Amino acid sequence: MTEELYDCWPDINEQDKRIALDILVGWREYTQRMCDAISPDCVVQQTTALQLCNSKAGELIHIILLAAGGKYENTSENKMLVYTTVRELLTILTPNTFLPHSNIMMSGGLIAPYNPLVLHPMIKLGMKAWLWSLGTELITLKEASRVSGKSLSSLSQYVDRGKIRSFIDPAERNPQKRVRVIRSEIEALTS
Repeated sequence: MTEELYDCWPDINEQDKRIALDILVGWREYTQRMCDAISPDCVVQQTTALQLCNSKAGELIHIILLAAGGKYENTSENKMLVYTTVRELLTILTPNTFLPHSNIMMSGGLIAPYNPLVLHPMIKLGMKAWLWSLGTELITLKEASRVSGKSLSSLSQYVDRGKIRSFIDPAERNPQKRVRVIRSEIEALTS
């Protein structure tokens, strides 16, 4: 399947293609397991990487990869396309499957740092695309302190009390630096 990646989505980098293909292959394998559970005669058609890329789920993933890669013009139409795409893809891929349920990405609250599924690279790309679609910029608490003029400890208290929403950045290895907050909410604190 690796050689077919070069024919698939020429506007996406190879690393993101591999992440997406991993999700699509997992989805296909899950579908086969469900089929096997229903009937021993059930067969899911084998597909190539190119066929997976051209599937409905593949088309949706392509849109997410473009948004996560900053390849969409910042218009309300594009933001709505990406937002609905993320939700639709999660609807296709997550009913009792191998990915976390959509509330992990769609909630306005904390993403649990202990949830290993959140660490999947496709979830990170989906989250990046989803936040872009909302026009949301996440910043570190240190950056929030600079923007607001408030101390790190007071901002941490705002987070603890739920006065500002926070997210965990699963890519950040240092647990002390994982928290991200929404820039517009921090800017609203200063007005």
